[in-house]
Amino acid sequence: MKSPFSFLKKKAKKTVGLDIGSYNLKVAEIKKNADTCMLTAVGTKDIRQTTDLPGAIRQLFEEAKITSKDVNISLAGEGVVARHLSLPKMNEEEVKKAIMYKLEDHIPFKPEDAYVDFHIVGEELSSKNKIRVFLVATRKDFLDSRVELIKKAGLNPQIITMDTLAGMNTFYLNYPEKTQTNITLLNIGDKTSNLLIAREKTPYFVRDARFGGESVTALLQSKLALNKEEAEALKHTLKNASAETYRIIKTTIATLLNEIFVSIDFFENLTEQKIEEVYLSGGTAQLFGLTEFLSGYLNLEIIPLNPFKNLPLAPYLNKEDIQLLAPYLSVAVGLALEQN
Repeated sequence: MKSPFSFLKKKAKKTVGLDIGSYNLKVAEIKKNADTCMLTAVGTKDIRQTTDLPGAIRQLFEEAKITSKDVNISLAGEGVVARHLSLPKMNEEEVKKAIMYKLEDHIPFKPEDAYVDFHIVGEELSSKNKIRVFLVATRKDFLDSRVELIKKAGLNPQIITMDTLAGMNTFYLNYPEKTQTNITLLNIGDKTSNLLIAREKTPYFVRDARFGGESVTALLQSKLALNKEEAEALKHTLKNASAETYRIIKTTIATLLNEIFVSIDFFENLTEQKIEEVYLSGGTAQLFGLTEFLSGYLNLEIIPLNPFKNLPLAPYLNKEDIQLLAPYLSVAVGLALEQN
């Protein structure tokens, strides 16, 4: 699938993906030869106390020994949206005109303030006279500020896409046997959770939910009269937490569950097929008991997404150290896989 928001694409032997979160920076470098690829560099950097984000990005590249200045990046959150549209059968130029004519009906910001891209998925399942179109839009100021940040770090932005679509790249590289499986990818970060439902390498539903580790910390602070440091510490030591603490955490996760239920209902009503598997990634996905909690409510197996399951590592990389970073790197690896 063509990636939305793609600029200045070039051929390269190595490609770099940079995932800019609110808690951590994550970077991955992949070397490609013909039909094979290999992870050649990886790194993360805590940026919670950082006041110089461009400087932190430069430091991360130095620490990971990445010399390339070209980098693929992604967007998530309220500044970017994805929609599936059902349109009468028409060619690509006609689709473009139809989308732009009524763009204000499909996005939550002014059309003149947006960058827009789309991909024709194929015929509607219910009608051969209609096509399904995947539309992506972002606020111009949101994308422009991210590009400016990358340039201030001394880097050249190449491909720009969504966190969810980058995560889908990672999934299908590592689980090629799941092409015919109806899957949900759930990436839970510090401020935002990315959800994508896909089949046959096609995204059927994309949603960014305002839920993450920060939500859990804030509620623990409020309900237990803790400061932020105490709440963070408690969040990371839940194995021996009280029943009251678990009750509070379940309250926050209810917000995420609602987003998941809405997304799954949409897919199942559209396709008359059931979601078969859910794959989990992201820093907050490591929250103690979260996997069991989600599995119980969804009545589905929750599987940790391993971005290195089918991705060879360069011989000089420490496999044990790399595997510890696996939950955090699905987006960065997916970005590094992007190449024209």
